[in-house]
Amino acid sequence: MKNPIEVRTAIKSNLEQVWNAWIDPKHIVNWNFASDTWHCPAAQLELKKGGRFTYTMAAKDGSMAFDFSGVFEQVQEMKILTFKLDDGRAVEVEFQQDGEEVLLIERFEPEQLNDVDLQKSGWQAIVDNFRIYVQGLSEDEKVEISIETQIDAPKSTVFEVMLADKTYREWVSAFHPGSYFIGSWDKVGGELLFVGPNEQGEDSGMIAEVLEYAYGEKVTLIYTGLFSKGKRIFEGKAVDTWKGGKESYALIEMNGITHLTVKSEIPSAYAASFEQSWEQALDILKRLCE
Repeated sequence: MKNPIEVRTAIKSNLEQVWNAWIDPKHIVNWNFASDTWHCPAAQLELKKGGRFTYTMAAKDGSMAFDFSGVFEQVQEMKILTFKLDDGRAVEVEFQQDGEEVLLIERFEPEQLNDVDLQKSGWQAIVDNFRIYVQGLSEDEKVEISIETQIDAPKSTVFEVMLADKTYREWVSAFHPGSYFIGSWDKVGGELLFVGPNEQGEDSGMIAEVLEYAYGEKVTLIYTGLFSKGKRIFEGKAVDTWKGGKESYALIEMNGITHLTVKSEIPSAYAASFEQSWEQALDILKRLCE
């Protein structure tokens, strides 16, 4: 990187929320501008090495607009993004958890037309706007994501593979390797624990209650608490973030093909990463069934 300019900001939030707000187009359009006279009416990206991104930057009065676009060169989730703009300049963004704050550091190669100080102030204004936006997000606000897939197998097969202990562990590894469940899916009103090893190797996870169960057709859960260090926790801020969120699995079969729809209510801060993980999980489930 030639003569890089650095801007940075410290955000009172968690690393996952900051990362998701930076890479999710639904968030990007709300912060990606340097002043109130500009906005970002559209954002598209394919978050992978070689994937393209295009963010439309426009004056609100319609007098000017341009696309901020390029190609991702390095994607390390919740750590670093590097990309090359279409004009050839390199950009690097780092994400670092620092206590109760996340430090965001962005370095970019300056262009030759405008004063360096002017460029720095513009990029700094955008990351400052990002900080204000993220700190205004509520971790407790939930959104519903819906993921669908078609599987070339009868719905009874899909249902059994989806919920059987051995195969459940395989497809749910898309979220967290080593995850599994404790309990029975078919006991309405009963408890299910969804757990996996944390960084210390201890099982931790979430607690849910079965609301609906119809063999081969539907299962609905509601999350009620967290599980940590061998204890069930039903109160506290961390619990409130997830408590009350519902998750459902609905299966419809036509001509031997099963249409599976998964709906999950999760905190908005985690929507982007969970949607991506669900897509990966259902791809694994599809392979297991077919």
